[in-house]
Amino acid sequence: MRAVPLIALILFTAVPSAAGRSKTDGFAVDMAQHFTIENFHRPARTHFSVTLGASTIHSRSADGRWVVIGSFMAKTGADGYHPHNFVAMVKLICSEFEKMECWQLQKLAIDNQMINFGSPPSPPGSGVEK
Repeated sequence: MRAVPLIALILFTAVPSAAGRSKTDGFAVDMAQHFTIENFHRPARTHFSVTLGASTIHSRSADGRWVVIGSFMAKTGADGYHPHNFVAMVKLICSEFEKMECWQLQKLAIDNQMINFGSPPSPPGSGVEK
């Protein structure tokens, strides 16, 4: 079986097809999937392959945030494929939605576990919101 680059899988699984779905919605799904796989913990120096399942937009806000829910199958080493689910919040931070650098991952949970990335969360009552 020939390996397919991850970006090709992302582009082919999130093509907007539903009526009323914008190109920006499709890119939001693409980026949520990309950030999820990028943050999926796997053993170092282990062959890794992934098959992305269908992802849907759960909500979209007026300030350019999308919540995307999806699934994927991941194989690490000779272990076989295992199912995983994710919920990601992505934000469009500039007007050029086609560029990866215009997207920011804000929250991510894989298999119902929050993934910590970047700076640690602010303590409750500090007035600083992540």
